[in-house]
Amino acid sequence: MGSSKSKQAAAAAGATASKTVSEPPKVTPQSAGSSSPVRPASSTKETLPTPPVASNASCCNIAAGSVIDPKLMPPPAPLHSNTCVELKIFDCVNTVYGPGYIKEVRATDYVVLLTNWALAQGQSPTLYLSRSAITKVPGCFPGSVVSTVYGPARVNKIRGDNTHVCTPINWSLANGCRATLYLQPNVISLTQTPGFNDGDEVMTVYGQGYVEGKRVKEGDLVIKLRHWALAQGQSPTCYLHPSACVKIPGFTIGAVAKTVFGLVKIKDVLRDGKHVCEAIHWKLADGTSPILYLAPESFALLSLKP
Repeated sequence: MGSSKSKQAAAAAGATASKTVSEPPKVTPQSAGSSSPVRPASSTKETLPTPPVASNASCCNIAAGSVIDPKLMPPPAPLHSNTCVELKIFDCVNTVYGPGYIKEVRATDYVVLLTNWALAQGQSPTLYLSRSAITKVPGCFPGSVVSTVYGPARVNKIRGDNTHVCTPINWSLANGCRATLYLQPNVISLTQTPGFNDGDEVMTVYGQGYVEGKRVKEGDLVIKLRHWALAQGQSPTCYLHPSACVKIPGFTIGAVAKTVFGLVKIKDVLRDGKHVCEAIHWKLADGTSPILYLAPESFALLSLKP
C-alpha cells in the first residue's frame, strides 16, 4: 500500500511538472513599471481615429471651437512689398530717362510719367520702374529758379545720377561767362529770394526780360527784354521803377512746374506776372483739365528733402 501511494504521488508530480513546462507564460494585464496596458498582438491592423482640427488652423495647433487671442495671431501680410512704401503718388522723382512724377504705386514697382519727354501724340511715355531705378527729388524741374549755397540759380537739366545742372543768375566769372553748377538735390530748394537782383527774371508791360543792373541814384532797374529785338537784332534796354516789374520764376512756355496745386504745364505768362497753367494729374467733374491762373509765389515752394 505504501509503495503504491508513493508511486501515485510521484506520477502526479511529474504530470504537474510537464504541464508547467509545456504551457506558455501568461501575459499580465499591466507590465511592471509601465502605466499603459500591454495589448496582445493582433493580425488585424487597427486604425486610430484622427483628432479634429479647426478649418483655419492649417499652420497652427488650434483646436476647433477654441477662442483665439488676437495678440497671439501673426500680423497680416502687407498690401505692398517693402520696396514700395517709401514713395507716394505725385512725388517728384528722377530716372535714367529724365525727371517725372509717380502716377501709381503697384505691388512690386512704380508707374512713372516723365515731364520732359512726349510721344508723337503729346502724351508722356509710361515707365514701370523698381525702387532702385528712381530717386526722389525736390521737384526743381528744368527752368525752375532755386536757392543754392551759391545764390539763386536756374535749373538747366537733371542728369541720370540726380545731379542738377544749374546756372547762377546773379553773378558770373571774371571773363564774363556764366558758371555751371553741378548740385545734389539736398542742397537746393524751391524758394524765392526777396527783392530784385542781377539776373532775376521779370515781367513788364513790354514783355518778359531780366534784370541787367540797378541804377542806385535813379532808383530804377535796367531791364533787357527777351522776346523783343530791334532792327539791329539787339534787345531794347528799359529803365523801369521796381513797381513796374514783377519777379517771375522764368519758366518757358510748355514747361512743367511744381505748385501748391500739384504739377502743372505752363501755357502762357501774362503781363501782370500771372501764369496760365493746366493741371496735369487731376481733372474736374466733367473730365476736363482745370486752367489755373497762378501768381509767381505759387511756384516758390519749400524743398521736399529726398
